[in-house]
Amino acid sequence: MLAAFASALVSCVAPVPQEPITVHEDIQYSDVARQPRRNRLDLYLPIPKVAKPKVAGPNDIAVATPAVAIPDTGSPPLVMFVHGGSWTGGHKDSYTWMGRMLADNGYACAVINTQLFPFAKPDAMVADCGQALGFLHKNADKYGFDGNQLFVMGHSSGAHLVCWLALDDAQLKASGVPKKALRGSVLLSGVYDIRSRHFALDAVFGVDCDFRERATPLLHADPTDAPVFIAWAQKDLPGLALCARMLRDRLLAAKVPVAAREYPDCNHADYIFTLSNHEDRVMKDVLQFLGDPKKATTKRQAKRQQTLLWVAACEREHEVGDAVRKAMQPHGVDVLVQDFVDPTCLCVADAFRQLRADHKGEEAMAPCYVGGIGVGGMAAATAPLTAREDGLLGRVVAGVSLDAQSLAAFSRRSSAVDTRFLQESRLLSVLGDQDAKEKRSQAMYRTSSLLRIGREAHPVELANTTVEAALLALRADDSLIVPMLLAFLFP
Repeated sequence: MLAAFASALVSCVAPVPQEPITVHEDIQYSDVARQPRRNRLDLYLPIPKVAKPKVAGPNDIAVATPAVAIPDTGSPPLVMFVHGGSWTGGHKDSYTWMGRMLADNGYACAVINTQLFPFAKPDAMVADCGQALGFLHKNADKYGFDGNQLFVMGHSSGAHLVCWLALDDAQLKASGVPKKALRGSVLLSGVYDIRSRHFALDAVFGVDCDFRERATPLLHADPTDAPVFIAWAQKDLPGLALCARMLRDRLLAAKVPVAAREYPDCNHADYIFTLSNHEDRVMKDVLQFLGDPKKATTKRQAKRQQTLLWVAACEREHEVGDAVRKAMQPHGVDVLVQDFVDPTCLCVADAFRQLRADHKGEEAMAPCYVGGIGVGGMAAATAPLTAREDGLLGRVVAGVSLDAQSLAAFSRRSSAVDTRFLQESRLLSVLGDQDAKEKRSQAMYRTSSLLRIGREAHPVELANTTVEAALLALRADDSLIVPMLLAFLFP
């Protein structure tokens, strides 16, 4: 909804391009469409610049030299753009500014429609994207652009679709486009991991775990993929920043050239809006990537040793902490499992002080993160610890027990101290869809509290499990929880 609103505003105020362009509207790219006119695209083409005749000087012989069309570098590359709208809305007509902006900068641009849910499922939508790209590849000479210099670009749900198309070899093969013809992907605030539960994702993707894995683009990454530019807003929708970092890490592990950028002081809607401005910081980065995608420069950061303090309220929670410790150790993360026995939380505070004492020197002052389940997670969250005093910059809370004991503990410690903790922390909240409804509600409340004051918070709900069972079974090669934790710990 936000993306659709932003795009509607943009279409009304986009600046007039500085260079003339040619527009072909409503080109039908396939015969498949359950919705009227959803199998159409608009094509924006830059007009080749005209060489001006030489002006004769006083000592020159005047020769009539006609103006001739001379393209800068031959036929222009093409960018195919797919709009956002949560897979349920959006229209190419709201993104005329995108086509004109890219054409004004020397690129051909196709802005496409796809079928929408509930008329079509996401696999039909990505097939639409493939058919559109295949049509453009086959008709490149007809329209005057380079069919072997293709880029895909999308925002929000559109970023998910083009990422799926670009990284999944089966989808790209079905499109008829040779993999070497796809030169890069530009992804703006997309969802790249569909496996975690969310009411919006459940409505569109259903609950079939096998299908949701197939629809998760980052699982398809391999070293043969074209370079990728990943962008997201500092105040993006919950979980999108974490999703972008997980994709970044996966591409880096596959040795795919990638550029990843977070843009401060903007949200999911307004930073796509600013792309209509020639001087926009995001557009400048996009154009730089399109100009030479192989120079995408993001590198895997040198990971300092991190320590996750896992607070356990009982023997079972201690076992969970041990499982997390074993899974994270190969990835450069130490997990200290601290038993919660002191009702004043002094044991937690003492553990933090010991951790800080072990980190000597500014270079080693790595942030500590608190984790845990049950009363341990809640007790740690409400302990008298602050970022300034104890180096607490984030927390992982996996489930919260809502029995009488934990509620009483929480009520005793909910104070200005807890408010300060909330204001100074980042949150990754992990639950399972088989956990109690009260736990999930409480997790959403914690997440919403942080989001309201502009902090980073990521609610994650695992499918077909409780969080305790998922963590007890955790392994170092886990493809969801471990990458999620690493993306949170190393933003």
